[in-house]
Amino acid sequence: MKVLLSLVLACGMGAAQAANYVTLSGADVDFFIDADYFDVSAATVTGNAISFAFTPPEYTLSVAGNQPGSRSEGTLFSDRSKLFYVVAHEGYGVSPRFQANASAVYAASADTSRATGSINSYAFSSTYSNGVFSSSPDSNGFQFLQLNRTGGASSEVVDFSGYGNGQRVPVGALGMDLNLSAQVTQEGVSSTALSIRQLGYSFTVTAVPEPEAWLMVLAGLGVMGWALRLNRAS
Repeated sequence: MKVLLSLVLACGMGAAQAANYVTLSGADVDFFIDADYFDVSAATVTGNAISFAFTPPEYTLSVAGNQPGSRSEGTLFSDRSKLFYVVAHEGYGVSPRFQANASAVYAASADTSRATGSINSYAFSSTYSNGVFSSSPDSNGFQFLQLNRTGGASSEVVDFSGYGNGQRVPVGALGMDLNLSAQVTQEGVSSTALSIRQLGYSFTVTAVPEPEAWLMVLAGLGVMGWALRLNRAS
């Protein structure tokens, strides 16, 4: 079992460059991924979505007992800040209201087995300039995996998905946090395993007019107003 250690990076309005970020490009955004946490080779980018595949023993809990009346437990916890950033391409903005999904596998050999799991993610409005990220303390977040399984199951795949709540106003960049916890318990002669196999995020990206475009719109409105005044005067 791989034990995940917690690392808290700077959030607030300071720079956040402590991580080893690797860039993957999407249709209208770039993903800056913390390569010290994620296996970048297992990341897949499709359009403006990104997914991470995990292979056991990563994100896997497994316990077994061979004595009647015995009790075995395993726990996993990870609370990480700014695991990856989403930076909109020039002329675009990304909505903080993201969609997320996850897939887990539960396997147990007795009715005395139990597994629980929880994943929460948060999106922080951010900026990116000259290779440096800064994040606002305001965030949108939600829990999109809540697993609670009891009893035997040879191999059950559990899929979860959902949308974050909060503001939808597009921003230039988002910093993504992740909170993951899991626990397995089994009693007697049996085995229990829980494995998180996939984690994915999808983002809504919209075109944002450039300042020059806004100036042209304002100039056009000014010309229209001037023309209306001339018509009324005549």
